[in-house]
Amino acid sequence: MTSRWPTPPYRGGSRERNPGYAVSVGQGGKQPAFAQVPSPSRLGGPHLRPGASTLPRYDYTNTDDRELASLAAQGREGAFRELLSRYERPVFSLVYRMVRDRAQAEDLAQEAFIRAFNAIDSFDPAYRFSNWIFKIANNHTIDHLRRRKLDTVSIEGSPYAATSEDEERTRLALASAGESPAA
Repeated sequence: MTSRWPTPPYRGGSRERNPGYAVSVGQGGKQPAFAQVPSPSRLGGPHLRPGASTLPRYDYTNTDDRELASLAAQGREGAFRELLSRYERPVFSLVYRMVRDRAQAEDLAQEAFIRAFNAIDSFDPAYRFSNWIFKIANNHTIDHLRRRKLDTVSIEGSPYAATSEDEERTRLALASAGESPAA
């Protein structure tokens, strides 16, 4: 199996011993082509976290979820992005079916992903990643629904009525006297 990444040349060696050695035409064959690429920090690109090393580009689209989760636990942003792109819509759909409010569902789905990615180290590869992320989203949404104050209507009249006349006017009208909660 051949690697798609060129291997650096051996020190003091020749190209014959290293078939991955890329020759730059403009340099007279002295420098490997990959050595001429400036680093991301010189380009103004993303800066690495302290202690992080530069990692080669990786194709995450053909990687299974368990491997993506372990790569994300190692701090690979591309793995996080791929997991997010795979599960963004399904998690949103799950949450939306529970709350029936698009803006609230977007917020809750985003918070569920934040919780999941903060706890990615606790993911057990023996189970499916989809089950893990859906369980986090489901539990987070249930917690939200429990904390949310429900809109209720008093059948005795508005609690904000200033007079007994206002209270009587805002009292819920029952279809018949037999339907009274007191009866």
